[in-house]
Amino acid sequence: MTIDPDKFKLISKSQFGQFKNCPRGFYYQYVKKIPQQMNRAMYVGIRFHAFSNQFFDLVKVKDGEMLFPRDKDFDSDPEINDMIGNFIDFERKFLETCSDTKYFYPLAREIRFDVKHARMKGIVDRIDLNEDGTLTLVEYKTGSYEGKKEIPSYLRQEHTFYKVLIESCGLPPGDISPRLKDFSVLPEITHMVVYSPKESIALAEPFKKRTITAFHKRFEEVLVQIDQNIKETIEGEISVDDIWPANGYLCNYCSYFGICKGAEQ
Repeated sequence: MTIDPDKFKLISKSQFGQFKNCPRGFYYQYVKKIPQQMNRAMYVGIRFHAFSNQFFDLVKVKDGEMLFPRDKDFDSDPEINDMIGNFIDFERKFLETCSDTKYFYPLAREIRFDVKHARMKGIVDRIDLNEDGTLTLVEYKTGSYEGKKEIPSYLRQEHTFYKVLIESCGLPPGDISPRLKDFSVLPEITHMVVYSPKESIALAEPFKKRTITAFHKRFEEVLVQIDQNIKETIEGEISVDDIWPANGYLCNYCSYFGICKGAEQ
């Protein structure tokens, strides 16, 4: 197996999370490049993200009212169609809180950032402009968050990844997101939101200094470990199983359960 270490010069949020959860899973997915099996959760997430990104290209606002059909099947899958309905209703209610339609339409959607000096890359679901001139990062999660009162810690780290990523490079070109042409300086990113269309739940909270500090420390640790593991794998003097240990606690949900020795333990 030929490994190009340059492929790991930039680390995505998914790679960061996978390595934290299970280095063996990272090895299978990103080093050996074994395709993940499409499961129900992945399918639902892909379908919903496709609609949510298209939604703001289609929706119109007139006299403060959102013009978009609610009584329509947008997907043949009943579960996904229900999520889409929840999302439309949620956005309609959000519009009612906006003093101007410019706060209703996201500043940017599905926007890619690649920052070599920070060794980070990623695609951000949505960036909203707040009425006080600050920014909020919004991530769509199609899992269940019923009963949650605050954003889970692992999702705080995901949002912090994107905050650091964006702040490391500033605003992307205006031709990627035309509304960014209105800014010469990146506004402060102050809040994170997780929206679950399954129950139409939005969890929101401000970024906290301790979360950002902890992220920087953990991200640097992960970068060092990935570089070391790639080096040792290329040299081939140590067993791959020893270089990339399996954490074990997420094995039942892993696409590589059937081929991983660590899952048998």
